[in-house]
Amino acid sequence: MFVSYDAAFSPGQIALIRKLNELPDKAFALVAARTPYDLLAVPEVPLYLCTYENKPTMMNALAGVLSGRLPARGVLPVTIGPYPRGSRT
Repeated sequence: MFVSYDAAFSPGQIALIRKLNELPDKAFALVAARTPYDLLAVPEVPLYLCTYENKPTMMNALAGVLSGRLPARGVLPVTIGPYPRGSRT
């Protein structure tokens, strides 16, 4: 898992995300901790979540979702690539 922060503006983050995603026999998830647009920089990631902020409360909620304690109930507020505004999955 990698938690990005405006990765679209950071070639170093994008390179690291790609390297981690290419590791064999490893599941990978990208979590954008600011805007949902990071997915446009690395559309090949298999699992993508967006928290829209990196405050402790949101990181605790993310941990709950990743551990299965909480459902992921967000709705995409904008269109990102092939995912239209209002997408839930």
